Amino acid sequence: MQPANTMKPADVLYEMQAIRKTWKDNDFQISSPLNRRYCELLETRRERVAQYYKNGQVATGSQTPALKLREAKRLESN
Repeated sequence: MQPANTMKPADVLYEMQAIRKTWKDNDFQISSPLNRRYCELLETRRERVAQYYKNGQVATGSQTPALKLREAKRLESN
């Protein structure tokens, strides 16, 4: 196992998924070292996602020109 902060983002997700599968297969029981690893991976993931939001790298949905116009009109009427 390599440190979570040096892993590729997709590798973090794959390892988290594998740990969840192991947890499920073991009747929802997890060993202490595996739980610590999952918490480490989860914290790394949360830090990365927060950084994406901070840098404006998160898609906020598509906004067509017609939708922008309707929203502007709605705001003007209020």
